[in-house]
Amino acid sequence: MVKHFISIVLWIVFIAFSARISFDIPLTEVNITGQTLSILTMAIVARPRVAIPAICIYVVLGIIGLPIFSDGNNGWSYFIGPTLGYIVGFIIAVISISTIYWNNKEHDWANGWISILMLHLLGSFIILFCGVLRLSFIKPFIDAMISGFTPFVLSAIVKSLLGALLVAAIHKYISDTSSTSD
Repeated sequence: MVKHFISIVLWIVFIAFSARISFDIPLTEVNITGQTLSILTMAIVARPRVAIPAICIYVVLGIIGLPIFSDGNNGWSYFIGPTLGYIVGFIIAVISISTIYWNNKEHDWANGWISILMLHLLGSFIILFCGVLRLSFIKPFIDAMISGFTPFVLSAIVKSLLGALLVAAIHKYISDTSSTSD
């Protein structure tokens, strides 16, 4: 139980720090951040009993005032703004990706580099879909696509590639350390 709690706290800190990696881009009020990379990596590396509470607690901490969202933003007014869909998408993506991965981890295909990449891409799509859905309540759908999806496609692909490499490195490290401790 203590081990899970520590893991949850460490993942929350990792996500909060990755939210500080933020780039303003034209055409949108939403930044490109490192959150997606860390959240989707967590969804694959950490078991659902760690990943799901970690993302939910992260969101709640941001809503109640800790400056842990993109660029140190926080609070209810930030949460319900243009980024609401993306933040809700974080939760849905973690639940989906973590469940898919951990329910199929024993299958060879689940641990392959391409499968991990596909899971990252799927998670990115879920987040972007939720973001566009929210933005479509504020502006016309085509404008929501132009400002909430299009500017993020390339970064989603790059972060998914990095995520697949990061997960592979973490799996290798875990495999190496467990085989040397035997």
